[in-house]
Amino acid sequence: MMNSMMNSMWEVGLKMVHSFFALSEKVGKGDSLLSLDEALDGRRMAGQNYVGLQDVAIEQIVGSVNSGRCQDFDASFCLQNERGRGRWNAVAKARRSVKGVPPVVLVQLGSVYFVQDGHHRISVARACGDVSVRAHVTVLVVAGVWERNGVLV
Repeated sequence: MMNSMMNSMWEVGLKMVHSFFALSEKVGKGDSLLSLDEALDGRRMAGQNYVGLQDVAIEQIVGSVNSGRCQDFDASFCLQNERGRGRWNAVAKARRSVKGVPPVVLVQLGSVYFVQDGHHRISVARACGDVSVRAHVTVLVVAGVWERNGVLV
């Protein structure tokens, strides 16, 4: 009974995923993820503090610590190329397992977050309709103000 219910949930999830990919191919090619390097450009980092495991709203995650990942995902965490689809599918499958997926690792800068580890997990969570993710969070303290697309940091 439980396996049947899980398989049924998985099939519904796969339909959502396929819809997500179809939509991302039509709409996704928009703004890329922000790079933390871009956000920090010209500003001195005064420190950092690990603040622990937290629930973070996906809408507050705007970029990546790894500038190379900014080319792999758009601002909505839709995949931008086929290269990551296999990994994305593996994360989606792991999500339905008893073990699930581990928390992501984020860096907080002002009111927004940058992904250090877990880009695919965030993409899958968003595709499945989650509004938040569990994350290990480190807060960066910097001098100066930065803005892109109306987001102040």
